[in-house]
Amino acid sequence: KGGVGKTTTCANLGIGLAQAGKRVLLVDADPQGSLTLSLGFACPDKLPITLATVMGKTLMDEPMPSKEGILHHAEGVDLMPANIELSGLEVSLVNAMSREKILKQYLDTVKREYDYILIDTNPNLSLLNFNIVNASNYVLIPAQPASFDLDGLAVVLQFVEGIKPYNPTLQVGGIIINRYDARNRLITEAAMDQLRESYSALLFEQIIRVDSRLQNAQWENRPVLDYAGSARISKEYRALTKEILKRCV
Repeated sequence: KGGVGKTTTCANLGIGLAQAGKRVLLVDADPQGSLTLSLGFACPDKLPITLATVMGKTLMDEPMPSKEGILHHAEGVDLMPANIELSGLEVSLVNAMSREKILKQYLDTVKREYDYILIDTNPNLSLLNFNIVNASNYVLIPAQPASFDLDGLAVVLQFVEGIKPYNPTLQVGGIIINRYDARNRLITEAAMDQLRESYSALLFEQIIRVDSRLQNAQWENRPVLDYAGSARISKEYRALTKEILKRCV
């Protein structure tokens, strides 16, 4: 779902994992290039090699150098960037053989170099997102505690269930409560009660609360773990990272 903090979660969990000593690849799978921008790589549309490039080569069975197009971030994570070309690539997938496996085939060529690969999805139940979930071991679902997000959660979980015949080992890693705003306590707590009632087994204990430093970091196109490493929200992301390490192995 759009607006729940998928990109922010992906970037900061990636850096949290890197700070924990893990080799991490972040994959931007949104044609808007939001993850690429958030890590400080300006003008994604001018990048010569992106996810669309390598998936296109995989689709055409063309050879490519190891780790072609992967960028390195100062905080210790690697990034496969994205730009608007990814929209065109998705059109090409429609008539392709084994179209649901193209991303998995690409990631299989680089995954030995990493302990964790985190993929930032676009907010659509699309063929590209089918590729993403089909290539994954776990699905992490950021959710904002508001009543209108609960229906979206059910749809995402149904989408995951529909992919399990293609990817039998796929698991829901958990639901991350993001953008928790204590100032709207009545609405927030009512939504939290519904979440606990329906999805208690899937909820991570650590909650990511609203913090102005996150907005400041986003304005500067920097992950908050880089921008304000000692801030409360950064401590929350590190605690969430520890839960990820225990649950998603």
